[in-house]
Amino acid sequence: MNRRYFYYLQILAIFISLQSLIIVGFNLLVDPYGIFQLITLENFNQEKPSKIKNPRLFKAIDIINLKPKTILLGSSRTDLGLDPNYPLLKAYPPIYNLGILGVNSSELRYYFEHALVNQDNIQRVIIGLDFFMFNTNRDDKPGFKQKRLLKKHLIISDFVDSTLSTNALNESFQTISFNQSPDRLSPYFLNGMSDTAYFLKYVLKNTSITKEFDRSLTRFLSDPTLYGNYTLSPERLEDMQKIIRVCQEKKIECITFISPAHALQWEAIQVAGLWPEFEEWKQDLVRITPVWDFSGYNNITTEQIDNKMKNYLDSSHYTKKVGDLVLQRILQGNETNTSNDFGVLISPTNIESHLVNLRKEQETWTAKNPDLVEYVQQIKRKVETKRLREEME
Repeated sequence: MNRRYFYYLQILAIFISLQSLIIVGFNLLVDPYGIFQLITLENFNQEKPSKIKNPRLFKAIDIINLKPKTILLGSSRTDLGLDPNYPLLKAYPPIYNLGILGVNSSELRYYFEHALVNQDNIQRVIIGLDFFMFNTNRDDKPGFKQKRLLKKHLIISDFVDSTLSTNALNESFQTISFNQSPDRLSPYFLNGMSDTAYFLKYVLKNTSITKEFDRSLTRFLSDPTLYGNYTLSPERLEDMQKIIRVCQEKKIECITFISPAHALQWEAIQVAGLWPEFEEWKQDLVRITPVWDFSGYNNITTEQIDNKMKNYLDSSHYTKKVGDLVLQRILQGNETNTSNDFGVLISPTNIESHLVNLRKEQETWTAKNPDLVEYVQQIKRKVETKRLREEME
């Protein structure tokens, strides 16, 4: 090879290497996903807006660093609703909210096992369970990487993606820009819980709660991974069985509960023709472990739908206020000051009578609220009409 060309190639290689080092160093300092934490500066990188798109990454790293003894597992309902700082949880610190958007029971199990690898002295696990988690059609989300879990360190591919990728570079610039805003908010607290104020402002973009009910119910009734094409999965139930089995073997206190979504969410299940599967799911769960069921009809879940709601952000997500009531109920049981109809501990001994009572509650509620029943049915008709049009095209 001509020496002059070889010299040029050396210069080019040095230039590319220096450029790569600069990019890596820049992304390490800005740290858009909050996984390196080398520096934290106000107006530079204190708030991490990119965390909202990467919970499966940063929460895996948080577990490695924090090594919590109490973990709150679940979907975005847990993520937004359960506060690790709630006083009744303080017995076993550190406490971390491991709720993850769109999680299925398989992902839930892997994150639980990841927590165990990094903290072999976990004392308490609280798991928010949702019907959609056990849908056969609910595959792992694109952000899920099994290989990053069950490790005590950041894996190489995550390091490269977080420091050398174009996406990371763009999000570093976005992070700096976001931190210039005087009214900026953080999407997550350091304990893993979502900041509802951020969620309302940047995710829901301050749309009205009534519009969010429309959007939420439409999504659940149309999405095949939710209620649009639901099949209860034995494999998903086995994931739950494995979690409970490990907790029993390691003498970890494990409390499970069915999330207290709004009554219209249960009506969507009814309209989708899934009420028998909903009951079957509960019957299967209690064969595995006792479960606190918050899916009934009471003064919390039947809150009037308007833009001043205190209990719900949409038909699916409950607020911290409701999350506090859930924690109070499951940790204090009958000693709680909450209403006795908010949360029933179900087991094989009372599951049949409980399901009968819920059917009666559902019939009573629908009889008193025909306008809301029609509202959900109308959404279902719109979903079906859209589906037919897409099939004909």
